[in-house]
Amino acid sequence: MKFITNSDRKFIRFYVIVFFLSVLLLIVGFVVTTVGNIIPEVDFGDPGYDEYEYLMIMLSTSSVLFQNIGIVLFSVATFLGALTDESLSGEIRRALVIASGIGIVALVIFNRLILYFF
Repeated sequence: MKFITNSDRKFIRFYVIVFFLSVLLLIVGFVVTTVGNIIPEVDFGDPGYDEYEYLMIMLSTSSVLFQNIGIVLFSVATFLGALTDESLSGEIRRALVIASGIGIVALVIFNRLILYFF
């Protein structure tokens, strides 16, 4: 078993931090979607300017943005982990590359669905 040097630990921490940041952004995107779905429709009295629709557009746009950035960071973090962490076995590194590819496919499918529904 190869021990990790201090210089390796800094980079390993970087891709682990990027991975946790991607998970955090995905969670924030799902929370924003949930909040957008539970806000009741309110009539503000001005028929020319619908603030509710503007709020819904802003929430859905920010939700999609957070989720897209989270998926991209997930793919980057798993790929960096596979390339840089020499202490992992070959099978785990191969699985990280496959997970990165699945993340890219998920990004493409997610964006196609968003375009289809909106």
